Amino acid sequence: MKIITRPPVLIGKGCYGVWRVKVFYFDGRKYEHDYVAFTSAEAKRRYLMEFGNVFQGCIYTEFIKKIPLTNH
Repeated sequence: MKIITRPPVLIGKGCYGVWRVKVFYFDGRKYEHDYVAFTSAEAKRRYLMEFGNVFQGCIYTEFIKKIPLTNH
């Protein structure tokens, strides 16, 4: 499994939203799934828990849309 990381980015409480996880396998397969999470690491973890390890490929995340936090 190869996880591509980026330089650290300051993430506050307001970064809660939709994260798109993209997986590219070296044999040409591509998969995309959206997750509601606080960080890119949480979105990657959810993908890996749902589909298992990514062998022979790369996993990326992309922030799609911010969701406001509500206090009930």
